[in-house]
Amino acid sequence: NGEAYLATVADRITVRESEDRVPLGFCFMYPSEFIGMVYEQAMEPLKRLIRGLDIRNGIISFEGMISGGRLYIIETQFRFGGTHIDNIVRLETGIDLMQMMIELSLTGHFDTWRLKGNLDPEHGTVRACQNLQLYPGRISYIDGVDKVKGLENVDWLIPLKQMGDNVVSDGSTARNFCKIGLSGRTRKELYIQMDRIQDMLDIRDESGKDMVIHNVPESLM
Repeated sequence: NGEAYLATVADRITVRESEDRVPLGFCFMYPSEFIGMVYEQAMEPLKRLIRGLDIRNGIISFEGMISGGRLYIIETQFRFGGTHIDNIVRLETGIDLMQMMIELSLTGHFDTWRLKGNLDPEHGTVRACQNLQLYPGRISYIDGVDKVKGLENVDWLIPLKQMGDNVVSDGSTARNFCKIGLSGRTRKELYIQMDRIQDMLDIRDESGKDMVIHNVPESLM
């Protein structure tokens, strides 16, 4: 009804392949270490933006960059982002944003859900959405997916590609094989698990070459 609530904030953890490529996020970490900056610098301007556009209900996502102690909004999406925030929020609060939007689209309201006081973007559990990325080639062999799904701190795995799909090297998120939800006590714990997952998954091209990109920096582990 026109009142904006902060559901969650993530830090995009990136690696740069080369100077001429945009750094890709190999994971998103929740909660953000910069939530304080979001509240101090961005919340009121973003609320004014939403009121000014007369947005009454929905999911709106923002991406930002930090430079010189300032947070700059660089992208706005009137939709769910690509990090499956609905899974993160549901696990933390029990509020199902996806179900909420389905209810809104079918009935015009979502009386089942109460956002005020129930959303918790500063939750204690460390959560992550890992982008499992591949080198270019045609996928001809996949193994280990069920093993990864069975790991204790893997909450969900959403496949994006299958046997026979061609992966191109265009510097985009089109190289993502799947997205994996992880939870734990510390970021270090999850980085170690991400590295382990990259070893567990066996994905090969037509020549038998390993396609999995092992890109978790050792310094983070």
